[in-house]
Amino acid sequence: MLNAILGGYMHLQNLSKNKKGQEELVGFVIIVVIALIVFLIFLAFQFNKYNNPQNKADEEIRQFIVSMNRFTSECAISYEPAYSTILDLSEWCYRGAECVDDKKACDVLNDSLVKLLENSWYVGEGSVVKGYELNVSYKTNRTQEELAYVKKGSCGLNSRGSEHFTETISSSLKICY
Repeated sequence: MLNAILGGYMHLQNLSKNKKGQEELVGFVIIVVIALIVFLIFLAFQFNKYNNPQNKADEEIRQFIVSMNRFTSECAISYEPAYSTILDLSEWCYRGAECVDDKKACDVLNDSLVKLLENSWYVGEGSVVKGYELNVSYKTNRTQEELAYVKKGSCGLNSRGSEHFTETISSSLKICY
């Protein structure tokens, strides 16, 4: 009889331990589910941010400016074939340098920017793009000097734009729709 009572008591203790283990497991699962929901909400906001057409347009313009600055110009300052990028040419323009073919760095910079923009952003009848404005400036702590300004078409209220900065060169582009 004592064995039966002790056996029943031990059985109740095992059930109690199992029940506590199950309760802990359920609590853990609830915490994991809540964390997963928070993570999914975070991902939804991140994807929505990048799928926004306005943010996408601004990012495309910024990427264009970065690529434009890396474009190789037709100007070699010290010797050919060491042709300068648009970014380097902007620095040379600020310093008043000339290319080895006696063209002014600023003139080559302007011509290169006009060609790049005309080949990249079509402005005309039937085009979604109605105009653009590009400004390249040299900045110091105290001053800002415009090196190149290219404008084509007309800009109304509907426009998107972006800027790119280095230590001394600021490039901004506004595309008008």
